[in-house]
Amino acid sequence: MRLRETDLRYRKWVATHPARCASEILRREPWLSESELAAILPDLTLEDRVAAREVVAREIKGEIAEELARGAGRSGDARRELRLLVVALVSLLAGEPPQKVDEELAARVAGEDYASILRQV
Repeated sequence: MRLRETDLRYRKWVATHPARCASEILRREPWLSESELAAILPDLTLEDRVAAREVVAREIKGEIAEELARGAGRSGDARRELRLLVVALVSLLAGEPPQKVDEELAARVAGEDYASILRQV
């Protein structure tokens, strides 16, 4: 019974916070395509899905900028973190899984600055 109550509360929360819910999903799974996200959240409008994607993209770009300002790329762990952030951004913008992210895709969907980061790290 508790699981059902929790599920009902979650569904109510999703109904009242659709874009926020989509943002949380995209943060965890940035590679989801528009159709995959729509299948997960069928009541979400296209505008909400686009808004959620834009919010997450801004957040990731901010994290990339912070890493670069801290001098990421100097240590191995920082370089891996920076690469993961760029791959997540490109996956989010392209709706493609991380395995398909390369410098060309990064340049096309995120810009040459992000493709350059992939080349360097």
